[in-house]
This record gives sequence, structure tokens and C-alpha cells, in this order.
Amino acid sequence: MSEASLTYVYLFEYGSYLGWLIGLVLLITKFKDQRILQWTFISMTLLFPFEWYADMYWMYINYDSQFTPMMGHFPLFMPFAWGWFFALVLGVCLSQKDKLEAMGPAKSTTVILVAFVIWDIAVEGFGTNTGLWVYWWPEESFIPGTKLPIWIPMLTALQTPAYYFSALWAEKRYANASWSSGFITYLTTTLLGSIILAVVGKIWVDTIVGHDPAPFAPQWWLDGSFPVF
Repeated sequence: MSEASLTYVYLFEYGSYLGWLIGLVLLITKFKDQRILQWTFISMTLLFPFEWYADMYWMYINYDSQFTPMMGHFPLFMPFAWGWFFALVLGVCLSQKDKLEAMGPAKSTTVILVAFVIWDIAVEGFGTNTGLWVYWWPEESFIPGTKLPIWIPMLTALQTPAYYFSALWAEKRYANASWSSGFITYLTTTLLGSIILAVVGKIWVDTIVGHDPAPFAPQWWLDGSFPVF
């Protein structure tokens, strides 16, 4: 497998560290009174282990070897990338919660899903087209103009409304409680949502779609020649 341009590797990896740090600074300064945004940002960062499970067991993805490794082929930037990748879309949606609420649950859920699908295609389209990571899927499953399987943004987007509405519920439920009480509750609900997606994703890809990465992935990846998380 050819390696991506080192420029793109540095751009994405160190850009993820910088983007996460900027987000943290904003949350303790400009948005210091926005607990809902703080809970979301920290929770998304802590949920990164679900990426490893998905990468290995239903998304079938491998990262460029030039990324700084956390362990095996799993990159160190992942917690920080999860922080900005999910929190950015959720933060924008939460900032427009009054408009979304006026639409009603069905329409607002649709808007959130579509927004995230577009965002995922933009980010992952860049990543796959520049070789930062590769999906072990057939070309006919890719979104036109990308090397991104169509199922990936569609399935990943399913968790976004759950995160969003959980944040709204936690904000109202713990409006007069301690910061930590609200955070623990929100983190727990997002954890449950992530577990459900992990199960749904695996069943859909492995059982319903019946995808087998073996014809597309190299033997060293299929053999699992890197440590278990």
C-alpha cells in the first residue's frame, strides 16, 4: 500500500491536536458558561475507543503508517480527532437548538443526520482521496468521486441525533445540579448510544450486507498483526 504525502499526514495529525486545543481554550473562555458544549466536547473525546472497534470489526479501515501510533496501526491523534469531528457538528446544532426544536423531532432529526452525512463525506473524502486511510471495500461500494464506502457516513450519522437529544435532555435535567452530575449522565447516555451503533454497524455490514474484507485487505491486516486494544 502506497504511503500518503507526509504533508497531508502532518496536516491531519497535528491539525487534529491544534483543533482540539483551540476547542478546549474556547470552552474555558468564550463558552465557559455553556456546560452543554463542554459535556459534548469532553464526551466525544473520551468515546474514541469505539473507533478502534469499528475500524477492526465493521468499517474495515487502516491508517497510513506515517501517523504517530497509539498502539499498532491505531493512530495517536484519534481521541483529539473525535473531539473536534463530532463536537463541531453537534456544537453548531446545539447553537441552533431553538430553530431545530421549532421544526419538530422528525424534521430536526433529519437535518442533523443530513448535516453529519455531508460533514463526514467532506472529511473522509479528503482522507481517503489523499491516502491518509483506506477502506478494505470494493470500488463499486464507494461514493462517486471518493474512496469512501456509502455505508460509512450513513451508519455513523445514526448516532449523531442520539448525542444531540441526549445533550438537550441532560442540560434541562441538570440545569441546577453540579457540572459533574450532568456530565456523567451525558457521558453514560452517549456511551450507550455508541454501544448500540457498534452492534448495529456490525450486524448491518457483516450479516445484512455480508461484506468480507478478505479480497481487498492485505494478509498482514487480516492476520491482525497488531495488538488488541
